[in-house]
Amino acid sequence: DESTPGASLPGSGSEGQATSADPPAGPAGAISVTARDDANQPVPARVRVEAPGFARVGYADASGRATVPVPPGTYSASVSRGIEYDAYSAQNVSVGDNQTAGLSATLTRVVDTSGWISLDPHLHSEMSVDSVIPLDTRLRSVAAEGVEVAVSSDHDFVVDYNDVIADLGLAAHLATIVGNESSSLQIGHINAWPLVVEPALPGGGAVRWAGHD
Repeated sequence: DESTPGASLPGSGSEGQATSADPPAGPAGAISVTARDDANQPVPARVRVEAPGFARVGYADASGRATVPVPPGTYSASVSRGIEYDAYSAQNVSVGDNQTAGLSATLTRVVDTSGWISLDPHLHSEMSVDSVIPLDTRLRSVAAEGVEVAVSSDHDFVVDYNDVIADLGLAAHLATIVGNESSSLQIGHINAWPLVVEPALPGGGAVRWAGHD
């Protein structure tokens, strides 16, 4: 439901007549983060905001910006980009009602990976029966962790990430290889790549293992 807090909502009167309700909006604030590397270039990054009994994660996109909505309160925040960069942390970040606290994080590269590629060959998204993570969120999270190549490996579903990566503006940071996790009940799970999506076939052309020994 994308209704705006405090907006009129449909309801039911005592005689079944349509009516409306106007629930009051609760207190709300936000923490806005800008992440840059030590060359002062914006970079995707992972943002975690915490307080006692509360934690929320957001992802800065290629612009290096992320806004994490939070209730009014005092928080600690960390900004990171995988294991190749030092993380940034801030304590006692105060957020008032209808206020946004701004943080500027510089992430310094501390591991030289020249000649190497960071690749994740095992990813699941909403395309898999065991995941509810939207595909765009999955790719934002991968880029934020400094992964440079994402291999699609949803269960029995072949998907090409290229269009989504382009739509997110992450093509300069993240490449992809089309793959699949064939999830047989008989011989176990097998990941394979590179593959080609076959849009006219079930599962985008995933191997049909059912009925085979």
